[in-house]
Amino acid sequence: MKGNNYTQAQQYILNQLKQNVEQLQIMAIMNAGKYVVAGYAGTSTLYCYRGMGYNGVPVCPANAAVTVFETLEQAKKLAKTTNCKNGFGLLIELKAMRATEYFDILCASSNRALLLAKAMMQDANEHK
Repeated sequence: MKGNNYTQAQQYILNQLKQNVEQLQIMAIMNAGKYVVAGYAGTSTLYCYRGMGYNGVPVCPANAAVTVFETLEQAKKLAKTTNCKNGFGLLIELKAMRATEYFDILCASSNRALLLAKAMMQDANEHK
């Protein structure tokens, strides 16, 4: 993430985003063979089971602090018994998901954010 055209503050942000991507890659590897409970409300936002979220709701927008289950059966059981809606009233359709798949989705999203941030910063710096 070295670039002479970034300010110190911009470089710090890019380094933090890069570290997030790397941490998610590590989590995908470390949790191979395990499962999470996650799902979508509609088609845009991925949610995950954390056990305790905002106002006691057990799900929240997807993040690395997801509850990881050792077996598929544990995750399936929880997915079947947890019913939640998002802030717009849409049902979050939870399912058991391989942890590696879940962390790969987060990693890809974080990587897109990193690339977008770099492009925006370069554009801003060119127009100073």
